[in-house]
Amino acid sequence: MRQGTSRTCQLLVILVIAGSLQVAVCAGQRGRDEATRKLWNTEFLEQRPQALQARRAVKTRKNGPGAANKASVPASSLSYLGLTVWRLRAARTDDDQDAILISNEKETSRGWIPEAVSTDVKLSAGDRVRLSVETSHSGYLYVIDREEFADGHMGEPSLIAPVTRIRGGNNQVTAGRITEIPARDDSVPYFTLERSRPDHSGEAITFLLTPKRLNLAIGRNAVALPENQVKQWERDWSKAVELHNDYTQTGRVWSKVERASGTEATRKLTQKDPLPLTLYRVAATASEPLLVTVRLQIAQ
Repeated sequence: MRQGTSRTCQLLVILVIAGSLQVAVCAGQRGRDEATRKLWNTEFLEQRPQALQARRAVKTRKNGPGAANKASVPASSLSYLGLTVWRLRAARTDDDQDAILISNEKETSRGWIPEAVSTDVKLSAGDRVRLSVETSHSGYLYVIDREEFADGHMGEPSLIAPVTRIRGGNNQVTAGRITEIPARDDSVPYFTLERSRPDHSGEAITFLLTPKRLNLAIGRNAVALPENQVKQWERDWSKAVELHNDYTQTGRVWSKVERASGTEATRKLTQKDPLPLTLYRVAATASEPLLVTVRLQIAQ
């Protein structure tokens, strides 16, 4: 009995030590993750304009710190794409009216409230979804959608943006401006996740930012793209991509400045405004095409 108790105590000590080590490892990993996100936040925010108050403070300050000419800093070899996935819920009477997205559908006359979710959340069939995209430098943004199936193969690619009925097909983007997918003045300003067949597991959405406009025919609505063309872009322009979700933003509601930036041509987000929930860091310079594929999963 005593021997058994001794062995039990030894085992408990081992388990406690192992558990402590695991906790320490997890805490260390969280610390590294938080440090990485803060670094990415800083690098991404530096591409946005400063808030008006901050600009005035810098302008009136003479010979102060930070007066070095930023133009002398060499161009970064990294680019960022910021993405927030918004899952819509029916608006309630106690919701902020300014946060409500209005649809033209009769059954949604009350409107919808966009709430942020991470890219790794499993969405449900029937969920209504919108996307907000922000890039760290200027260019031309193309958005390609493909169905993804349980065995890993993809459906036919479709160019869902740009389209001529939105901004006349103008897909030029710049740092600090949000591109909404779909656009708010679409007749139905959101996607509804629906399975085309039982093994339809999600959507693969590719964001392609190019320094020059591509020679592509666009239409009033989404157009089919040759699969070999998309594969060629992936071969030529895919670079190392890292992603980081800021889970503290989960469930936050669309902000007033984000709404304004998505529709007002002169309204840019500043360094004081909310960041995208998900950041993608790509090993591409501002003069190179940037290609990021995001997978939205549909839960079984």
